[in-house]
Amino acid sequence: MRLIIGDIDLNDDKNGWTIQPELEGFAGLPPLRITDGQNAGQDGGWSTTPFYDARSLNIKGTIFAQTVTELEEKRRQLTQLAGNRQQMMLTWVTDGGYSYSILAKTTALTMGVTTTKTIQPYQLVMRADDPTWYSSDGAGGAVVATLRRYQEGGGFTIPFKIPLAISPDTPDAPINNSGSTAVYPIITITGIAHSPKILNLTTNQYIEVMVDTKDGDTLIIDCSPTRHTVTINGGNVYHGITAGSQFIHLDPGDNKLRLITKLDSDTAVAKIRYNSGYIGV
Repeated sequence: MRLIIGDIDLNDDKNGWTIQPELEGFAGLPPLRITDGQNAGQDGGWSTTPFYDARSLNIKGTIFAQTVTELEEKRRQLTQLAGNRQQMMLTWVTDGGYSYSILAKTTALTMGVTTTKTIQPYQLVMRADDPTWYSSDGAGGAVVATLRRYQEGGGFTIPFKIPLAISPDTPDAPINNSGSTAVYPIITITGIAHSPKILNLTTNQYIEVMVDTKDGDTLIIDCSPTRHTVTINGGNVYHGITAGSQFIHLDPGDNKLRLITKLDSDTAVAKIRYNSGYIGV
């Protein structure tokens, strides 16, 4: 098993890092959050649909070194990494060879100074606001699918030549989330587009932005619930989201997505970037 944060593999015993086998918060479900109450004047009660809370990850490990100086350098390295106050990519490679990643931030790092000067036990606690584990290539790599502008109908130009060839509708791009829970993609649209819309025919969701892009522009729609941003060339255009739009998600299994724009002359292309997700592994 490997557990990688930044440039440290916390279970690389050849380089002086080991972890205890009891990793808390990794397997199984994150805590469920539910609101409930009693029915006034009658038996029973009521409760809402449960939601998953943030995932708490508890790592207990030990640093080993040949010298006191080496140990203190490793201790500073871990402290500096854990203390940057930002979300970090944590990659977990299981004994079965599966690789998962999650974004988490440090909530506690404790180290007791012991009389054994070349051994340092520690406990690292992290919080993942998004509790989903995402499939990974070991470096957090994502799947990228390409959508080209949907062409309505097909047809032909008059006058025409025999034999007549009629082009079919552009097929909707199938995008597969091989995981067990919905995931939220990052959508990047380039090229000329007038009021681009991304439609998920599987979930009946869409997100449309009332903006016009030209060659060289990059429109990015980040559907993650922890971000929800819409930018063109880095500038905020969140106000351009139309009524009825939603930050779309990809259900487990195949999802059919479509890119629609207002003008037939538009040349827009959309890149759908995502990782398949697992709420429990």
